[in-house]
Amino acid sequence: GYVAQAMFEKLKARTNVTMKGGAFAVDIVVKNGKPQICFKNGNTLETVTATKCIVASPKFVMRHVITGLDPVQNRAMDDIPYRAYLVAN
Repeated sequence: GYVAQAMFEKLKARTNVTMKGGAFAVDIVVKNGKPQICFKNGNTLETVTATKCIVASPKFVMRHVITGLDPVQNRAMDDIPYRAYLVAN
């Protein structure tokens, strides 16, 4: 959407920010206080270490991607309702 595009445009000008769009995160684990993100890039898997990490994905997916997720937070994700809905013109 527009907000995500505007954020992308603003952040891409920064030299200390690296963004990767269209990549599917398959594992996130914190090692030595920094997130390591393993993601699918085309047909290959790549792993990067970051200072900070933002992954835009539903929590019901991320609970299976984040290794070592706090059990309390994992259980709290059960309480988030998700529903399918129809959008039509």
